[in-house]
Amino acid sequence: MRSTGSVPWSLELVTILGLAAAGTLGLPPGAEAQGPPPAVREAVGALISTLESGDEESARFFVDQRLSDAYREQLGNGALEHVQSLQRATREAHGNAGLERVPDGMRLVLTGRERVVLQLDLDQETGRFDRVEVVEAEANGRGAPRSDMARSGERAERVDDHLMALELLGTSEESARAFMNQRMVPGLRANEAEMLETLAAVGRAVASAGMIGLNSAGPYEVLVLRGSGAETRVRVLVADAPPFLIEELTIESGVRDSEPARPVPWEELDAELERAKDEWGFSGTVLAVREGEVVLHEAYGLADREANRPNGLETIYDIGSQPIDFTRAAIWFLVERGALSMDDPITRFYPDAPGDKRDMTIRHLMEHQSGLPNFHHTAADQDWDLTWIDRAEAERRILARDLLFEPGTDVAPSHSAFGLLAAIVERASGQTYEGFLREHFFEPAGMTRTGPYGDDLGHPLEAFATGYGDYGVGEPNIPPHWGPTSWLIKGSGGMVSTPLDLYRFFDTIRSGGILTGEALEGYLTRGSSTGATDRGFLFIHAWAGENSRSMILWSQNAKPDDPQAIELRRRLAATVGARLGGG
Repeated sequence: MRSTGSVPWSLELVTILGLAAAGTLGLPPGAEAQGPPPAVREAVGALISTLESGDEESARFFVDQRLSDAYREQLGNGALEHVQSLQRATREAHGNAGLERVPDGMRLVLTGRERVVLQLDLDQETGRFDRVEVVEAEANGRGAPRSDMARSGERAERVDDHLMALELLGTSEESARAFMNQRMVPGLRANEAEMLETLAAVGRAVASAGMIGLNSAGPYEVLVLRGSGAETRVRVLVADAPPFLIEELTIESGVRDSEPARPVPWEELDAELERAKDEWGFSGTVLAVREGEVVLHEAYGLADREANRPNGLETIYDIGSQPIDFTRAAIWFLVERGALSMDDPITRFYPDAPGDKRDMTIRHLMEHQSGLPNFHHTAADQDWDLTWIDRAEAERRILARDLLFEPGTDVAPSHSAFGLLAAIVERASGQTYEGFLREHFFEPAGMTRTGPYGDDLGHPLEAFATGYGDYGVGEPNIPPHWGPTSWLIKGSGGMVSTPLDLYRFFDTIRSGGILTGEALEGYLTRGSSTGATDRGFLFIHAWAGENSRSMILWSQNAKPDDPQAIELRRRLAATVGARLGGG
């Protein structure tokens, strides 16, 4: 999944609510440790998403879904214009946010090139607003001279634009040459052949990435690309002066699984994992199945270092991109019951889809042949996993993106494709994505510890493993503190589970308990998968293919990028005759 190396501003307001306002918002004692109620998080997140988008469609959706009946009646025919005026008023105020309790409600403080304060009156039971108004607006919100702020903001926007262009680079020489000529200083363009090859390597790494992350390292921005057994880091240095061109761009590749790994003998699995825990700090839960029989189910290391609480067999972890399998199963379920056809064009659900996407089918989306770019975040999304956007905004972004190739003519992984498939599940079934999965898969399989971010699933917070990664969100850094799953990643991420719950899912599916015939055969074409986040979690499902009754599932909450961790998971995958792919 895509993550940044800084705390997302749309989640800072959740922290402010949780730590400072819990007692004044009518929350029960101790709720400040868990953050605000879901209705508050979701409503304020939807407001921020609408303000960021700036488009009429989002404003109209916000009027219909987020304003109370009384407020809409008060605004009359001017309701849409009121929300659009809020979008215009906050256009230069995106960057940081805070939520304050005041005697007559709440105030949302947005600070970017400008500082804007909005007065909010929210019905927490319905999640609808009775009031959203601008009460303060300043041209110099951060106290710096406006000319300096403009320069600083312009460079930041240019950096984001360069990084986004790298993600959409493609693998052709034409796209690499255009990037080089438009975005790099003349000195970098001097050795043209070498730079074109470097950019081609970046394009290949992006195309095969199952997860894209972004970190800062001194003056550099580092794009981290993980997938297909490799990690690639692209270091980018942007000039401090206009036109803010790229002064340095280098690429480093990590461990690849091109060489066969040495399997861990089944009888030595526990000893190998204990050794990994003692020698370099492996931490997680592992379940191993040999020819249909569970031969290992053990936990290692700590779920919470501060509390010295160990991981357990039912400890709940973030599972990265593993929900792609849930989405695939949901689509096959609908196909088997006649609600969908694999060859349905997406125009069945999106009759106004742009011309380049009108021939795109469900099959193209499922089989990585859609041509859609890998992700659909924008430079305005401060966290490329957690920043809240709703389904309508995700659909708008996905369908508006330029394709990498004509549908059906090439293959490239796309998390956005599975986001669109999740939206189609909702449109075809009339249920929410999470509700559909729970009714048709999780409950039949007996999965009680699987669900979305922002939800404790009825378990105490101590049931969740803390993530120890490049950065964290909330104290402790656990998925219930990350806010509701955004449609930036819904369908391809944003969920939690345990190795045991996921074994129940796979075992129920493979036994023919939910899918049968062509649907079961179609689902089983997918093999091993990995999924990780920069918040410290990694999930692996290793199995050799549809005829194999052996598998290993494991979750980590620390050191997912350690070279010894990478080598360990290659060896565990080899134990079941699998090679790891991107998630």
